[in-house]
Amino acid sequence: MNETNNLKRKNKALAYITRQSSQGFELLVHVHKDFPEAGIQVPGGTIDADETAEQACLREAFEESGIQNLQVASALGDTEIIADWDNGNTHHRHFFHLIAPGSLPDNWSHKVTSGIADTGLIFNYFWLKLSQKIILEAKQHAKIGALLEMLENEKR
Repeated sequence: MNETNNLKRKNKALAYITRQSSQGFELLVHVHKDFPEAGIQVPGGTIDADETAEQACLREAFEESGIQNLQVASALGDTEIIADWDNGNTHHRHFFHLIAPGSLPDNWSHKVTSGIADTGLIFNYFWLKLSQKIILEAKQHAKIGALLEMLENEKR
C-alpha cells in the first residue's frame, strides 16, 4: 500500500498577537515549559469542523495564552506546508493578526486548556521585537512579512 494515500490535509489557525511598546511593535511567542526542543512558537492549532478559521484562531489563542477578549484585527493570508513532524501530513495554515488588550506582562506562564479540560501543557510566554529577524519553529513565521507590511501601512 502506498503510504502517501494515508496523508491528511489539516486546517490550522495561527495567531500573531502584537502590542506596541516603547521598543516598537512586539510579537507574543511561547516555548513549551517541559519540551523546549519544540522551539519558539505562536498560539495556534486545528480548526474544528464546526468553526471558521477566525473562530479557531480566537479559541486557540485563548486556550493557549489565557488572554481574554482578543479580537482579530486582520487576516494575513494562508500557506501550506508538509509537516515532517506530523507524519508528512499537509498543514493548511490561516494566519491572523490580533492586538493584545490593555497591558499584558512582559512574560508569564499559562496552563493550556482544551475547551474546559486541562492538557497538562504549560507555555512560557514572552515578547519579541518585530524589528528583529524572527524565525519560529515549524515555519510559523511565514506571514511575519505580511504582518510588518500591514503595521507599516497603518502608521501612514
